[in-house]
Amino acid sequence: MKQELADQGQNLPWINMKGFAHSALALAKADLRSWSGYDELVFFDRGAIDAAAALAVVTGRDVEEFLTDEDRYDHLVFLAPPWAEIYKADDERRHNFQEAMAEYRQLERVVPKLGYKVALLPKLSVRERVDFVMRQLTATNLS
Repeated sequence: MKQELADQGQNLPWINMKGFAHSALALAKADLRSWSGYDELVFFDRGAIDAAAALAVVTGRDVEEFLTDEDRYDHLVFLAPPWAEIYKADDERRHNFQEAMAEYRQLERVVPKLGYKVALLPKLSVRERVDFVMRQLTATNLS
């Protein structure tokens, strides 16, 4: 998004959500494939899921139409609910807290529909969140 802003591009969510989501999905798929076969644990930011969910909303199509088997993450997805006390809009995140909540609710529906196990990140300190993530990874034998 930084490059798109710098280039005064049109594929930005507040100008062209469909174009933005297509670009984000292509980038997420490339990132995922670039780490394919890596032996260590790798964290992704749910980019493919988020972009596919956005495309489903703007096109009216099913989210599964935008993802192939190659586009899948492992079975555990961490979701971080919007946190009003720390939420802040900026040049790259222009949507307000209510819009962030609507996007989050969409993801709450989409992620399990895609067959993922959801782990909700609690609203705790960074250290406590790290401990939570590590416990989840250990419980699912991913660490």
